[in-house]
Amino acid sequence: MITRAFLSLTILLLLGTGVMPALAQDCCAQLACQEQAQAYAQRMIELLTPLGNSPADVAQRRQQVEALKRVNPAQYQAIAILFGELKSWAAAGPKRNLCLQEQITARASGPQLAGVLDWASHFVAEQPPIDPSSPEFCNVFAWQVEVNQGAVDAFRSSESYFLSAKTFVLAKTFGVKPGQCGGRTRLWLGGGLNYQDRDAMGLLAVRGEYRLKDLGAELATVGHLKYVVEPGFGFGPNTFQVLTGLGADLNLLQLQAMAGYQSRGNRYLLQLGAGYTFTKR
Repeated sequence: MITRAFLSLTILLLLGTGVMPALAQDCCAQLACQEQAQAYAQRMIELLTPLGNSPADVAQRRQQVEALKRVNPAQYQAIAILFGELKSWAAAGPKRNLCLQEQITARASGPQLAGVLDWASHFVAEQPPIDPSSPEFCNVFAWQVEVNQGAVDAFRSSESYFLSAKTFVLAKTFGVKPGQCGGRTRLWLGGGLNYQDRDAMGLLAVRGEYRLKDLGAELATVGHLKYVVEPGFGFGPNTFQVLTGLGADLNLLQLQAMAGYQSRGNRYLLQLGAGYTFTKR
C-alpha cells in the first residue's frame, strides 16, 4: 500500500531517498515557508487519518469518498479545501512539495503514514470539487433571497412597522480564485421592496460582508459570523438608506440583525432578517 502511494503521490515522490532534506532547503530553510508546510502537514494528517486504510481498488475508494460526502460533508469539504490550497501553495515556490514531505514523515509513521499517503495520492489524482455551499467564503456563482422585518423609529411616537424582501447576486469574493473557498470579503449586488407607512418602495442595494469567525471545530465548521454593511438607493427623491450589523451563515441559511439610517424623514431603522442562498456548481 505504501509503495503505491510513493509511486503515485506527486508531493511525496522523493520520500526516504536521503536527498530530500538537501533538496527541501529552499522552503524548509525559510521559517515562514517551513511553518506553512508544518501547518499543511498537520491538517492533512488530521483529515486523512480518520479515513483509515485506503482500498486498493479505485472504484472502492471513490465509493468511500461519496459516502464521506453524505455522512460527514464538513470533513469532505475540509479535505477539498486543503488539496485546493496545496495545489496553489506548492506551485508558488521551488521545493515546497519536498518540505511538505519532510513535515508529514516527522509527524506520522507506520500504518497511519501509509493510510495518509494512500488517501493523499487519491486526492491529488482526483482533485475533490469544492462544495459552493461551504461556510467558508467561496468564489462561485450564487444568489440569495431574504425577508427582513423590524421597526422604523422604534420606541418613538413616529414608530412604524417595516418589511422588506430582497434578492442578491454574488458579484465577487476577494482573495480566492474562481471555484475556491476561504475568502474573507465578498460583495453582493441586488435589490428589492421596502414596505413601511402603508407604502412600498423599490430599492437597489450593495452589500459588503466580512467573515469574522468560523463556527464549530476546524474539521466540522458549520458556519460563520460576519460583519455586514449595506447602502441602498430607492426609486424616488430622498430615499437613501444605509444598514450595518452582524450576520451568521449556517450552511445555506442566513440570519442577520442590522440597524441603520433612512433619509426618508431622517429616521433610524432596526431589522431582523433571514435568507437562503442558491448556488450553481
